[in-house]
Amino acid sequence: MEIKAFVLLQVLLDCLLGGILLWGVWGRWGRPAQRRALAAQRASLQREMERWENASRQLVSHMQQGIRRLQEIASDLDRAEIRAGETLRALDKMEQGWRPRSDRYEEALAWMDRGVGLEEISRRTGIGLDELRLIRHLGTGARRAG
Repeated sequence: MEIKAFVLLQVLLDCLLGGILLWGVWGRWGRPAQRRALAAQRASLQREMERWENASRQLVSHMQQGIRRLQEIASDLDRAEIRAGETLRALDKMEQGWRPRSDRYEEALAWMDRGVGLEEISRRTGIGLDELRLIRHLGTGARRAG
């Protein structure tokens, strides 16, 4: 029985070693194709990742430029708002000092009656000298007629 046991053991070991050899040979023949396929996939994925990285860098760059432009526009708007406020304040100031022209003409005529010089009346009322001469001429003509 010992010979049968040894033969049986030998057959089992031969089958086991044969299976290991077949697995090793099959694995080596199958693996290079798998490795090439994996390497191709890896290279494809690497290219795709690089493309996405470039696209994201460009996107970030464009976004930063847009932010800078928006900041410049906001700054310009702030300056324009300040200028508009200053202009409105100046207009309000001018409006407060503004009187209707007819009131100024009557005031100029009253000062002329008091004997104030045309230059002084022009300075106080803002009416031009020629206009004051016309008022004086018309005022004296109206008094003669009336």
